[in-house]
Amino acid sequence: MYRVGDWVVEKETGRIGILKNKTWCEVSIRFGQAVALRHPDQIELAPLDIHSVDILAMQHLAVDIGDRDWFMRLGERLESEMKS
Repeated sequence: MYRVGDWVVEKETGRIGILKNKTWCEVSIRFGQAVALRHPDQIELAPLDIHSVDILAMQHLAVDIGDRDWFMRLGERLESEMKS
């Protein structure tokens, strides 16, 4: 169903985050600096129409919070967006 690294949307608030970890009954999601635990029924996959400018904005956020791994993964996604 969900995989680590998937972009997800919290159904109740509409916040977009990245899935960091999962078990059979809960997932942990990074929303900026905060990490929250949710039941899989409380989230859904984010739409795939995240634009390059949005990815760049998230890269700036990754720099601000010091998350090098997220920054690098965003760069890979941005690079694949530019090729297509």
